[in-house]
Amino acid sequence: MKVILQQDLRGLGRKNDVKDVPEGYARNFLIPRGIAKFADQTALNELKTKAEEHSRHLDAERIKLQDLVALTEKTPLVFKLRVGENNEIFGSVTAKDVKAEMAAAYPGLDQKDFEIKIGRPIKALGVHDIPISLEEGIEGKIKVLVEKV
Repeated sequence: MKVILQQDLRGLGRKNDVKDVPEGYARNFLIPRGIAKFADQTALNELKTKAEEHSRHLDAERIKLQDLVALTEKTPLVFKLRVGENNEIFGSVTAKDVKAEMAAAYPGLDQKDFEIKIGRPIKALGVHDIPISLEEGIEGKIKVLVEKV
């Protein structure tokens, strides 16, 4: 019997996978618990429509990230930090700072849409490439410029 998984199930598959399982397993375990549903033609067409919609959404996210990367290539996000006598920096630039600056610089961008991946806060002057990721593994790098006040 063919079923469509409604959630990930270890050993069987991931959400939205179409699997062929024994009829008793489907009727007595998977379907009553809401883990799967029958894979009739209507459900398969609905799954196909959802997959196409999801694909269009991911394409739009990729375009949004490419636009963001292109914008920061032209004009990087600028952070001004105080510097001591021997060019020692007071303070640092964290992922939280970068997110806040991006939200201020690009008003249409929602902070929940992306994740900044800085291992350690930036404590050096100059231009830095910061990894950024959106959903489903869409990744890129934005430019951040750290200057003296």
